[in-house]
Amino acid sequence: MSHREFAVTTAKKASVIMRKYFRSTENLKDWKLDDTPVTIADREINEYVATEIRQMYPTYGFIGEEGSMYNDENYVWVCDPIDGTRSYARGIPVATFSLALLKDGEPILGVVYQPFVDEMYIGEKGKGSSLNGKKIHVSSISQIDKEVILACPTHRVNAPVQLESKLIELAKFGANTYNYGSGAYNAVLVARGSVEGTIFPWSHCWDMAAAKVIIEEAGGKTSGIFGGKQKYNQDIQGFIGSNGLLHENFLIGNPKNS
Repeated sequence: MSHREFAVTTAKKASVIMRKYFRSTENLKDWKLDDTPVTIADREINEYVATEIRQMYPTYGFIGEEGSMYNDENYVWVCDPIDGTRSYARGIPVATFSLALLKDGEPILGVVYQPFVDEMYIGEKGKGSSLNGKKIHVSSISQIDKEVILACPTHRVNAPVQLESKLIELAKFGANTYNYGSGAYNAVLVARGSVEGTIFPWSHCWDMAAAKVIIEEAGGKTSGIFGGKQKYNQDIQGFIGSNGLLHENFLIGNPKNS
């Protein structure tokens, strides 16, 4: 089984668990130390993925939101079992499963699966990105105006203070900001050309590792929120994904229209 086949198979099996607990009284919610919610489904999916990786790739590292077996090997799998737990726990069908494979900290394969609409996004280094088997590409809009849509979480606790002013500045040029309920889903919408960019202000690598390679292989650009490259086997400086043409406009501290 190839890495790609493993990632897709794992995503589909994880989605079975996600659907099993969706809107179920069994899916009890708890709160983690960082005041973010976690459900039984989050933990069960995380453990399922960890077990599969131990069996298939015993020498690889693993970083999961709900528990890791990280080591210093060249290859590391990174998983967000349910991205969009707040919505998922409330019975809102917008959550995604995310899995990436890193080599030396760089994502070389990413899968984001939205099971409620059966959308499988795949990006593989040097092989392009696809949605349900069809090639996808970022949008071609090159100027900030009313046509631009930015997918950005509206819940911004602990985000850089400059983010608020950035969103206000972009709005002055006509850009529209929406949150589609999952950071990973916000990001893959960039890859498919539905939105021009996404800003993710938090530091957890599992949120954006898969989306990074999916956006880039669809012709887009990614960076931290202040610009620059970053590794995804450690905390990140937020994430910006764009169609490439507008990337500089979305960087924190770069409000100019072009």
